Amino acid sequence: MNEPIGRKPRTGKDATSAAAAGTAATVAQSAAPPSVDAIGARRTMRWLLLGVLLVVGGTIGVFLWARGWTPPPPPPLTIAKETTWFTGPLTADGRVDYAAALEAEAQDQRSEEDGAPLLLAALEGFVDVWKFTGVSEDQEPQIDASDAAVEALSTGQLDAPDVAQLLQWLDASAGAMEQARLAAERPRFSLLATGQPLSLSPIAMKYPQFRALMQAFALRIATRTARGEVAAALADVGTAWTLADCVGTPPDFMQQVIALDRQGDLLEQLLRCTRADPALPAERVLAMLDANPPQLVGEIALREALLADRVSTSSKLDDMWHRDPTQYERNAKDLATILRALPHADPNPPFRRLQKTYDELELLLLGGDRPARARIATFRAALDHLIAVGRPIAPQRAGPLGLALLSSDRLAEIGVDELLHDRACPLRKFIETWVIRTARRDQLVAELAARAGAPERRDSWLDEPLVATLRSDGSYHVRGALIELAQEFEARARTSDAGD
Repeated sequence: MNEPIGRKPRTGKDATSAAAAGTAATVAQSAAPPSVDAIGARRTMRWLLLGVLLVVGGTIGVFLWARGWTPPPPPPLTIAKETTWFTGPLTADGRVDYAAALEAEAQDQRSEEDGAPLLLAALEGFVDVWKFTGVSEDQEPQIDASDAAVEALSTGQLDAPDVAQLLQWLDASAGAMEQARLAAERPRFSLLATGQPLSLSPIAMKYPQFRALMQAFALRIATRTARGEVAAALADVGTAWTLADCVGTPPDFMQQVIALDRQGDLLEQLLRCTRADPALPAERVLAMLDANPPQLVGEIALREALLADRVSTSSKLDDMWHRDPTQYERNAKDLATILRALPHADPNPPFRRLQKTYDELELLLLGGDRPARARIATFRAALDHLIAVGRPIAPQRAGPLGLALLSSDRLAEIGVDELLHDRACPLRKFIETWVIRTARRDQLVAELAARAGAPERRDSWLDEPLVATLRSDGSYHVRGALIELAQEFEARARTSDAGD
């Protein structure tokens, strides 16, 4: 029987041989060397495992080491003009006592000839006068009369409606005004007080009372002028001008603006009187003021204001190093973080930087041969820079870790940035307000000089001429560089307020 043509099935010995051959091939294939990719993957995995072990082990080691390690104490603050500005007196723990230092500087002025106690007593006396006019002590003190009555008395209209009430108020104020007159005759004024915040004199704390006192003098000047009591009116002029000048002690920007405001109000009242009645001659009034103010009167005022601000800021920086951070934990965690770090930071660089910053500001505003207007511009630009540097600090803390990973020295730098930012903002505002108020006062004095036939005035900062031109209606138009600069600042302020 013939079999079909094809491959015979393997059986028996042949099948066994085939299976053995297949197994040998598989073993040979598995015994081949691994590929390059497989070797790289294995090595990467080993390094990763080793790295994880090192990080975990290192973290545990650092933690255990830190528990038994105390960082070295920072170097002490060097007491010197380049760091603390004042070098004494010192407190029991070695800090500069800034309030006592200011007090010591004013101590030479304190004597029986000091007019400050009398002025403060006069302001206290005005409390009873406010009660008399029906104004409670916790309200803004003011005369309880209509604006029309005040305007009428200001121009000497003694028979106008409601003026009788104002005259009664002046009579009730006579005792306090007499104390103020005696204070103005004293040769010295020292308005600092131990225990009060720096840059805040008792007069500033009683500013509403002081404003009411000055308003009383202005109205009495008008009343006495209308009654023909020219000598008494002129005496009130001298008293009020002296008091307005004294309120700028200590002469920081806020105090100076208050003084300039009151002097401007007084000059406006004087001009009303001289326009209404020639019996109060402008030349005699002008002679009682600074008939020809020194060219550098504005520079002296600004130098003193910058010094007062420097001392106040130095004191605040010193306080930061000793402030309790726990009181800020809930509402200002970042501030608490900075305050906790300060005792561990070197205090000398931040204090040196603070004094250097004020040195630079003073040089920009008052130094060199550049025109005064250019100095104002560069001073404002420097303040803008300080404000801009301080501004990014808050957004920087928005990350998940915030300030946690920063060193103590870096946190101290941030603290100084914030402090300078906080001081630059009011300085930026006050320098413009100071220019505006100074220009207003100079403009009014220039009109008085023109009415008196006195020589042409020059402003008290830019030292530029003030040109007074008589209008057809009998009023004067005063022009000058400082007035133009003040108008620029006022226009900018109006634009800013409209944008807000």
